[in-house]
Amino acid sequence: MINDDAERDDALLALKEAMRQHNRSIEKYGEENFEATLNTSEGRKLFDLIQALRRGDISLADFEEQNSGIRELIEEKAVDLDDVETIMSLRAEHEAKTKGLSEAALTLLAGSNRAASEGLSKEEWIIEVLRGHQSDEWAQLGCLRHIVTLWADGPWSWPRDLSIKA
Repeated sequence: MINDDAERDDALLALKEAMRQHNRSIEKYGEENFEATLNTSEGRKLFDLIQALRRGDISLADFEEQNSGIRELIEEKAVDLDDVETIMSLRAEHEAKTKGLSEAALTLLAGSNRAASEGLSKEEWIIEVLRGHQSDEWAQLGCLRHIVTLWADGPWSWPRDLSIKA
């Protein structure tokens, strides 16, 4: 039961963070770009899977299994287009999965890769995440917990300063 609750909480946090990232993308790129992506067969399938997960119609394992085909398609297209940002994001995601990180951590990792590629500092990104969940302390604390894990154990989207300060 505790494991089911933890998985459900993690899935909820991942969805909240995905919504924050979605809202940020709409603010930055406009609603029409999102609608064009959503109207592709891959975009519609992903949206339908997210809705099914939110309703509880499918389990997190089912979502991940069905989502894997979409990720493979994205990877193929990124290689074809020589899209270095997406390729690096997919490699970081693979590392995170190898380390057994949760869906919420993976969602934050995707956002951090995007933010780093746009030139945001890690501090700016963390503030952006916290502000995006401003009215939801539970989501803020959950995101911070995963951010600390990513920062400490990787994968991390920014260069690490390993110098010793006196």
